[in-house]
Amino acid sequence: MEAKVQRVLIWAGPAMIVLWLGAFLFIAGFIPPSAPKASAADIVALYKGRTNAIKLGMVISMAGSALLVPWAVAISGQLKAD
Repeated sequence: MEAKVQRVLIWAGPAMIVLWLGAFLFIAGFIPPSAPKASAADIVALYKGRTNAIKLGMVISMAGSALLVPWAVAISGQLKAD
């Protein structure tokens, strides 16, 4: 595989991580997770209070997940024997 293509594909990995962390940490607010001692009412309030942010965060997370494929292709290209 051409070196320029490899570099583009390899950068999909860090982009994937940035999107995942941004989605889970800053947008959806899933990091840190809910307290283990939180009541059911607390969990309901958590989800009801930021419905749109959670939806947007999960869409961005799915977009980041799509970047796993080109990153895996780059790794496979590096491991492939000529």
